[in-house]
Amino acid sequence: MELPAPLTPPDCNLQGFPFMKMDVQGLRDSDLAIQATGEEFRCALLLWCASWHQIPAASLPDDPRILAMLAGVGRDLKEWKKHETGALRGWVKCSDGRLYHPEIAEQARKAWASKHEQRHKTECARIKKHNQRHGTRIPYPNLEEFLAQGPVHLVPRDVPARSPEKYQDVPTVSPGTCPPEREGDGEKKSGSSIVDRKTLVDKLHAAGIKAIASDARLERWLSSGLTQADVNRAIEAAHARRAHARSTQPINLGFVDRLLDDLIATRTIGASRALGESWWETASGITAQGDRLGLQQHPDEPFPLFKERVFTASGDGPWVWKSRGLNTARGGALPPSALHFASVAPSPPSGHPCRVPPRPTGAAPPPSSVQQRHQPASVSNHPLNA
Repeated sequence: MELPAPLTPPDCNLQGFPFMKMDVQGLRDSDLAIQATGEEFRCALLLWCASWHQIPAASLPDDPRILAMLAGVGRDLKEWKKHETGALRGWVKCSDGRLYHPEIAEQARKAWASKHEQRHKTECARIKKHNQRHGTRIPYPNLEEFLAQGPVHLVPRDVPARSPEKYQDVPTVSPGTCPPEREGDGEKKSGSSIVDRKTLVDKLHAAGIKAIASDARLERWLSSGLTQADVNRAIEAAHARRAHARSTQPINLGFVDRLLDDLIATRTIGASRALGESWWETASGITAQGDRLGLQQHPDEPFPLFKERVFTASGDGPWVWKSRGLNTARGGALPPSALHFASVAPSPPSGHPCRVPPRPTGAAPPPSSVQQRHQPASVSNHPLNA
């Protein structure tokens, strides 16, 4: 007798799904609930739950010793034989040698499809963010194309937001760790560049990272001019972060791609600084940058306005994003006192988001917010003289 094909895909993995849908009315009116003994019913429910996190999902190994353990009977095979018939009601042996339950398999297939759809949405969102960040036009794959790239475990997972306190000692991927290119180094650089996809895939496989040559992310790495050394640093940083978080989760291609995206973004803005050289993150760093540019904070100048002048004089970079955030927090419009302080700063390029109109020649500077608060009211306009 020919056995039926497995009822779920061989790579169906629902171990990240802690819940399983259940037709409560169907279970209540089923033959299992009506005809099985209490112990058989208990064993059957435990086997359903155990099959949900098996691979493939909704299946069980056809081994009485394992089934007895999963059913809560333990090593007592004689006891398991008493309840085996009722506990395995509805289960079917398939061609792969495993037992499948049709109702559990139906729910497993639905959950597996929803997992694919969510992965596809996540990948499209990641591509959209990458296009916005780098000005590229990478097309969005449809669901069929996305699934054809490989098994679902090759799809990049979301990297949780990292708090600075937790990862402040973890090495990061930054071009600041590379020595600057000097005259005569042009030919040497090509020796460390990525030659082709096969070389890159072999390197990833050697590091324990699953990848296929047709993956669109590899093509983006090649077209971005990333070198083999860049990929090596990204892999090392990924392992360091997993070790720091004490995580046993394997490194996947999506994690490495995220780190390389950060590398490309940093190069795009022309910032060749290591993590500890982000002067725009601290007040002391901003003050030191102002000293290098010949800018000092005026006695009655609020620090946010001084920070804005330093950001403007420093040109384009991450500090510009911070400056925009300050404008947003302040309500969008610059206060009158900012016009005076901004007029003594180097004039940014036309159209720059932080550009402030210069004060007309010969016009007296407007009073600062501090002076306005402490200016006494006119005697003639005082309420007691009315």
